[in-house]
Amino acid sequence: MTKLFNFFKAPEKKRGNLIKCINTYANESRRARAYKRKYWNLAAKLSQYEKHRQIELFTDSVTYDRFDDIVIFLKEKFNHRPSTLEANKGYLIVIMNYCMRQGYVCDKSFSEYSFKKDDPVSIYLTTEEIERIHKLKLKDNTSTIRDIFVVGCCTGLRFSDYSKINTANIQSDTINVKTQKTGAKVVLPVHWMVKEIISRNNGSIPKLELSQQNFNKVIKNIAKKAGINTEILIESMRGNDRIRRRVKKYNLVCTHTARRSFATNMYLAGIPTAKIMLCTGHQTEDSFFKYIRIGKQENAKELSEHPFFRKSLHTV
Repeated sequence: MTKLFNFFKAPEKKRGNLIKCINTYANESRRARAYKRKYWNLAAKLSQYEKHRQIELFTDSVTYDRFDDIVIFLKEKFNHRPSTLEANKGYLIVIMNYCMRQGYVCDKSFSEYSFKKDDPVSIYLTTEEIERIHKLKLKDNTSTIRDIFVVGCCTGLRFSDYSKINTANIQSDTINVKTQKTGAKVVLPVHWMVKEIISRNNGSIPKLELSQQNFNKVIKNIAKKAGINTEILIESMRGNDRIRRRVKKYNLVCTHTARRSFATNMYLAGIPTAKIMLCTGHQTEDSFFKYIRIGKQENAKELSEHPFFRKSLHTV
């Protein structure tokens, strides 16, 4: 009779230790070490939270209110920005889905939690600024990094693509690339600066094995040498406080600045959006316009030339 009762009895739900689940997921993942590190870091932060609150977190512990308390802790302990907190929430959702597949009972109510995000602090380089970088007298690897970056500014490709371009990608005066992130195929005209880079590198596009982090450090110094030192006002959240500060523009230059610069400069040149999107590989205008970095002053100057703001010659 007992066996028959157990047959119809719902299986007992089990709770999993959250930190152990995160580490198990990361350790068992076949993804790159950089991917795993994100989850190891999350486990380490939550472990500190456990010690702070003197509790143990389980897979059904992270309710909406508990997650709010974790967010407050991360803000105070690590000064995390909203974008970083949003990323950690995403990692935690991945973990909960993994735990549910393992048969653990989970609480995913925290997934409804939203953050007030900072305005993105991203800049673009004008065509004049790119030319100044292009003409700098540099040596050895620094010159190579500069050339690779300028190629990015002239193609609008992501770093994973423009850092690997070679002359084999050039066919009939066009650059043909299958992008790494999306697999989209893009065809681009060869910019005059790219032609000069090929010419001064004995008929090839230079390549250099360097991490994106180290590349960013060098390209900032190159931008500084090029005199790209306009002051940019930055507003960001630190914990619960909004911080305003001014930084030199060269400090904000990074690998992705190349892609933004390409899209923005083409847009300012009056090239139709649809044609630019064929070059950048964007599928929607919403995603495309996230790359356009036109300041209010530039926008007003451009609009001042529009007939709407000028006295019509046909006014009677």
